Amino acid sequence: MKQFIVCFFVLVLTGCQTEPFFHSENMKEPSYENTTIEKAPFILSFKSISHNQNDSQLLFVAEHTDKTQISESDYQFLFPEFIADSEDIKYEIKNAEITHDQINGEPLDSHQMGITLGITSPPANPDNAFFHIPLYIVPRLFEHGYPFKLESSHINMAKMGDLRLMNVKVEDRSLSFDLIDEHPGYNEENFSYLFTKTLSNEVVHPMFTRVDTNEAGYNVELEFAQPISLPSLISIERTTVDLPKWRFSFVIPMENDR
Repeated sequence: MKQFIVCFFVLVLTGCQTEPFFHSENMKEPSYENTTIEKAPFILSFKSISHNQNDSQLLFVAEHTDKTQISESDYQFLFPEFIADSEDIKYEIKNAEITHDQINGEPLDSHQMGITLGITSPPANPDNAFFHIPLYIVPRLFEHGYPFKLESSHINMAKMGDLRLMNVKVEDRSLSFDLIDEHPGYNEENFSYLFTKTLSNEVVHPMFTRVDTNEAGYNVELEFAQPISLPSLISIERTTVDLPKWRFSFVIPMENDR
């Protein structure tokens, strides 16, 4: 079992402390459950909670829905130092652990990993109460581009992380699609992209690239030297901005049987 994120608490305090998402007044949310967060192919689900005399443990499972292998280097998790409950009582996150073989006795596959958060001071009255847990996730696995597997000559929609392709068309050597970018800084930054195709483990660049803006984002036209065979793997990399910080918030019941 490996400990991780402990140093991230310090980073959150120094590097993200001014971000309003982690301010205490934003911890109060309606008392409804939100126990799963998702951005394809990533999903993080709350599994269970346990309390003892000194602390509480919250168990989560992170996984890839496409069954591709997941590792702790794929994502950077940024938690606040303190979380709050539905009565605005604060609790300190004292440690976090990641496992790849099992969590709470349940075996994990290669596309899954377990995350355990330990918090101090168990709640005095957990009945009908909720934890509010905000976090940022940086998708490090997209550091060198977002992969899209094209399996047919026309695809209505394909999504990977915070990029979405619409109306994808493959015609001989040409590939066209509408690109919708959900990066948090999309409206504030100048975005440029690198488009490539992988062929026999070699990266192939298009001979011709045209990118025009439209109402939703961009219309992209690519032309390669050779016909595009299917299935084909293309990659889209942002070249002018950093990876996004995905912003999420859990609302988790303090008791399992709810």
